[in-house]
Amino acid sequence: MKLKTTILTSVFMVSALLSGCDRNPKNESALKSDAEGIIENDTISKTAETENQISNFPKDVEILLLRNYREESNGYPKNVKNKKWMVLYKDSKTGNWMIAEEKPQIKYSFDECAAENTMDISSKYEGAVLFFSQFEGLSKTLNTAAENKNLVPDKPVSFEMNGKTYSLLAKAKIFDDEGNPISSDQIENDAEGNPDIPMMKSYKLSFETGNKSSQIAEIRSTDNVTPKLIWAGDLNGDGLPDMILDLSAGYEEEHLYFFLSDPSDPKNQLKKAADLLVVFDC
Repeated sequence: MKLKTTILTSVFMVSALLSGCDRNPKNESALKSDAEGIIENDTISKTAETENQISNFPKDVEILLLRNYREESNGYPKNVKNKKWMVLYKDSKTGNWMIAEEKPQIKYSFDECAAENTMDISSKYEGAVLFFSQFEGLSKTLNTAAENKNLVPDKPVSFEMNGKTYSLLAKAKIFDDEGNPISSDQIENDAEGNPDIPMMKSYKLSFETGNKSSQIAEIRSTDNVTPKLIWAGDLNGDGLPDMILDLSAGYEEEHLYFFLSDPSDPKNQLKKAADLLVVFDC
């Protein structure tokens, strides 16, 4: 009986060893990735071999708007001169969107309307939209998928990247000048061809791809403004969308949101990296 037990134990150990030899760690990793849906084959084939991909989603990204910052109302941006900044701009000659390393141009003035001292941030590039602090994974090549799109409720904005379709869809209660509810089809355009929306309430913006949808922003109410997609494309070389959105709630402010993709999170691949609100009411 003892001999039989010893033989069975030996057979079991050999079988386990052979089974372990047949298991390929690389195959297991690939199967696990496919099961979790972390990486789509038509988006990017080998994440580990992709240069400049974000390994960890950056949590310390900062942005600067090209605006006058009031000393007391908004407060001056801190440590502007000590940080390395990138500027996103649209080249006026080629019409292409570009990024470049640049030190923000700073000057100080006085805002007579608010009776406050101001710090004025500007760029040498005429079509500059914003500055952002450098982060791990930033690509040297900028890929643009969409630009300058109004985010009107019930009017989805769609674009394609690497064979996939992505959409931004807004929902809100819309009102006319007299406070009467209207539908999105009743919205009229102003003289410049932009939507003229006197007021919206409970504005919610969702990011959609395939059968997945996630809310990425919400505005309690708006006053004579229409949220806008300023730019969408690939900033970090992972084949997934990054975005800059203007989600200002009123015409006397500018509130930009900077979104980056996170390929390590299949359930939430677009995340807010930074946002900044500058008020210039009088």
